Amino acid sequence: MSHTYSCLMIHVVFATKNRLAFINEGEMEKQLYAYISRIVNKQFGLMRRINGMPDHIHMLIEIRCNTVIADMIKTIKCNSSHWINENFSSVLLSRFTWQRGYGVFSVGRSTLNVIAKYIDRQKFIIKIFRLIGNLGRFWGNIICGEWGWNFFGSRGQTQRSAPTANMSYLLLIIFGGR
Repeated sequence: MSHTYSCLMIHVVFATKNRLAFINEGEMEKQLYAYISRIVNKQFGLMRRINGMPDHIHMLIEIRCNTVIADMIKTIKCNSSHWINENFSSVLLSRFTWQRGYGVFSVGRSTLNVIAKYIDRQKFIIKIFRLIGNLGRFWGNIICGEWGWNFFGSRGQTQRSAPTANMSYLLLIIFGGR
């Protein structure tokens, strides 16, 4: 074959250090997402989607076949944290850094639209997560007592973290469609 064809889609997630709400909605968020998109588009592939919350971001990236994912994430994090500190130091209470580590997941053609919608609707979905989590803890404690089954099905533990991957998938089906 004389030509190379690749369709390598990944969903990348990483957070601010200590999950602090550094990324303000509005101008800072828009400029940051545009800056990160330029990095990806110039060096690593094509940014399909980028969105997030004040404490984390999600990206859907079509990477080139020679892209080393760890190097791409390192470049994005290093350059964007420097850029934020340089351009938004007057509104930051402390120096901005990203949390160590990241999540990266391969995305197939059959789930591409669902993941894209999930990223586009990130703010809405997080509000739903919080509502479900709060309602689950509230009703779970009232109905089942402290050692009963809580909303997420774990026995004898109080749910304090974000909903599980199964809950994420359920919301993708409900709000993302297939």
